[in-house]
Amino acid sequence: MDSLLTNFFWSGSMQKSSMHWFRKEILCALKSEGGLGFQNFKDFNMALLVKQAWRLLTSPDSLWSLLLKGLYFPRGDFLNSKKGSSSSWIWASLWEAKRSH
Repeated sequence: MDSLLTNFFWSGSMQKSSMHWFRKEILCALKSEGGLGFQNFKDFNMALLVKQAWRLLTSPDSLWSLLLKGLYFPRGDFLNSKKGSSSSWIWASLWEAKRSH
């Protein structure tokens, strides 16, 4: 997504690439700090994953929480859970969000 966004900003097309005149850090900096205020999609995605992990912790009786508990940590809790070798993409992403924060 970041690549498509910067290609569009610099060349006016998502397919055509051109010279990027500023680093990504400058593009993503707040406008009040001299940047252009672009969204950093990696950080945004991590924030959404952490939010879902928080919901998993605070709503243990929700259907989604019960489903994940039954599949990935039936005898424990989310904070002490293991990733596993054959985890789904969703579980692996939530687990990485838990691990990184």
